[in-house]
Amino acid sequence: MTTGYTVYQEWLDRNLTRQFPLDDSAEALDITGTFRIPTTFMVDMFLTIPPDTDNTLYYVKALTVRRYTIDVEIGYDGAGEELLIGKFTKIPCDAALNSSYDFEPSPQTDSSYKPFTIMTGTLIVGKTEEILKYPGRWLFQSDGTPILSTRASEGLAAVRSFKVGTQIFTGDIALREGSGVTLTPSYDSVNDRTVITISANIADSGELAIPITDDASILANLTSLYGTPVTSVNGIKPDVSGNFTLQPIDCTEFTPIEGGVRVENPCSKPCCDKSDLDDAYTAISELNLRYARMEGYYQSLSRNINELQARLIGLEI
Repeated sequence: MTTGYTVYQEWLDRNLTRQFPLDDSAEALDITGTFRIPTTFMVDMFLTIPPDTDNTLYYVKALTVRRYTIDVEIGYDGAGEELLIGKFTKIPCDAALNSSYDFEPSPQTDSSYKPFTIMTGTLIVGKTEEILKYPGRWLFQSDGTPILSTRASEGLAAVRSFKVGTQIFTGDIALREGSGVTLTPSYDSVNDRTVITISANIADSGELAIPITDDASILANLTSLYGTPVTSVNGIKPDVSGNFTLQPIDCTEFTPIEGGVRVENPCSKPCCDKSDLDDAYTAISELNLRYARMEGYYQSLSRNINELQARLIGLEI
């Protein structure tokens, strides 16, 4: 329940006997035709609607009467479909005469309906005795419970707060120019709004290749100062975090060093020492001796063959 809402009691008392804040033509019948909204329940309502919406298309979409609380749902019959835009909720069944309750906008998943989430409003409840006789959820068509167009009007679509990190700021908030930044306000007559243009005006101090005026100039200066960045290795792009992973295998190791990486293979060791080499030399000497012995055998065999050949020739003669 809200406080500080100024009401005119006599005017509200008069509304107990008429359809207001519904349109005078409203039948206030539910879709089954068995329940009519008592005139004593709602005695005033005001909706602050978003710009560019039709104030004649707002209506009471549903009433939920429970044992302890009452909800009033508000709909918008636009674009050929009935849309729930918000509620007046948790109205006590023993609500005080002419007590007021705030509008709670409903979340909208369709981007075209997002403006409804900034709506505000107030409902003034008269007497609840009559409506409590009809517990349940009652649904209405847009043509049966239209809200009087004068009770729905465009309000100020204001920014309620700024959030920077985890801090929330409210009240008067000043936008102040920082170093090298210029704020230029201008009026957009086509859309009837004020536009604040934020510009970076960093002059060329001789260290920069070009003045910084946009994203492209920032990249150009970074490239001029630090060189063209590596964007891929052999055509392979880094991951989403910008990392390029080198994975060692087969007993190799990568060790980070200043400005680079050292590749090592701790498993790569000499296959023999000096003692193995001496043994190899000894084995080679033995082979040489065997070769010399074989050579002697060959020469002796050759001489014997020559002698045998000479004797054979003598026998032929």
